[in-house]
Amino acid sequence: HDYLVYSGFELFIYRREETNQTFTLHQQLGIVEYSIITLDKDILVIGGESQTHIFSEQNGYWGETITLDQSYLLYQLSGRNLLTTSVNDVYSFSIEGCAPM
Repeated sequence: HDYLVYSGFELFIYRREETNQTFTLHQQLGIVEYSIITLDKDILVIGGESQTHIFSEQNGYWGETITLDQSYLLYQLSGRNLLTTSVNDVYSFSIEGCAPM
């Protein structure tokens, strides 16, 4: 499936089926305070005002797997590796073991 994350007042995930080119509403995430979104295959990272939310897609459902009690300026996601930057530092996280909470 192809996924599209729509950011209005809240975050919504739309999914495009293999046989249809139209995106349909798939899931509402319920996060309203966010600044940065990055998506790579089955991992979704949302930088909030004071937290970072990491979601993983399993069996068609996006579940929050990790919450970091800090927000960062920039996010780069590549597979199971997350690179973040703050004002003075760069951090690397391996999120290989992501599983729904």
